[in-house]
Amino acid sequence: MVVDNKELYNIYYEDKTSWDSGIIDSDLDSIRRMRVNQLLDSNKIKTANDFERAAIVFEHGKDSTNLKKALNLIKIAVEMDSTINKKTYATITDQYLLSIGKPQIYGTIFTTMDNYLIKHAEIDTTQVTDKERIAYGVETLAEQKASIKKANDIRAEVVKRANEK
Repeated sequence: MVVDNKELYNIYYEDKTSWDSGIIDSDLDSIRRMRVNQLLDSNKIKTANDFERAAIVFEHGKDSTNLKKALNLIKIAVEMDSTINKKTYATITDQYLLSIGKPQIYGTIFTTMDNYLIKHAEIDTTQVTDKERIAYGVETLAEQKASIKKANDIRAEVVKRANEK
């Protein structure tokens, strides 16, 4: 029986904890990616969970090379196990496309404007259907638009109250 790689799990957990806390050390991130590369090269990453965790470590590299590797890894994970979180695939796809100067296709990435309101990062709405978005755990375009409006209504109210003080 093939089991998840414990060392990779620990690397993933350290990486996730760092990013979740907002305390990000790019040197440690780089060291983690180097070690995951070594595990990949020595064929010690075997399960869908391993490939998903490796993908997330590379996703945090944020440049197109690391995001391309993350995309390849999450694709393997999803192909191996249909229960893997497909939204991770959609998010990494969008991040990768934006990193190479192309518009995202799923609509998972947002930007904050100068007035604190949010909007989609550049998006090509013709490449993926809402049915495909749903299959990958992403809201439909109409749902995304409604979510953006709701978030912006809240943000606008907060800014208004701050300016009244």
